[in-house]
Amino acid sequence: MRLNKVDLNLFIVFDAIYTERNLTRAAQVLCITQPAVSNALARLRKTFNNPLFVRTPQAMVPTPVADNIIVHVREALQLLNTSVQEGDQFQPSTAQKAFRVSMNDLPEALILPSLQQQLQQIAPNIQLASYYSNRQEVPKELTAGTLDL
Repeated sequence: MRLNKVDLNLFIVFDAIYTERNLTRAAQVLCITQPAVSNALARLRKTFNNPLFVRTPQAMVPTPVADNIIVHVREALQLLNTSVQEGDQFQPSTAQKAFRVSMNDLPEALILPSLQQQLQQIAPNIQLASYYSNRQEVPKELTAGTLDL
């Protein structure tokens, strides 16, 4: 089996089925439909050439193959989750962004020089641009993305 031929989202479904032992509950946990979970399980079965889970009156019972791979699947999912979370962390020293800030003359004169001095030390590639916006227009500009703060 080649990894580039496998939909990695199937492993999230596999983990949910293994945990819940029930397709409907797995679907609820994943916020998808039960038919989508059934479809994913069918694709997993084809990928592994194994039923992976056997339906009994009480639960979906994992096969030995499912029992063998669950630890690796969970480790891989945890690593991917950690990578995504670490990728989202803001690093001021290396961040490169321009922020558009709306303020009137007095706060601009009182706050901006000190703020820019501090930014230069901790986030040298961050730029601040100050604009005056009519107070009634600020929510629209924030929503439109033309202002950041």
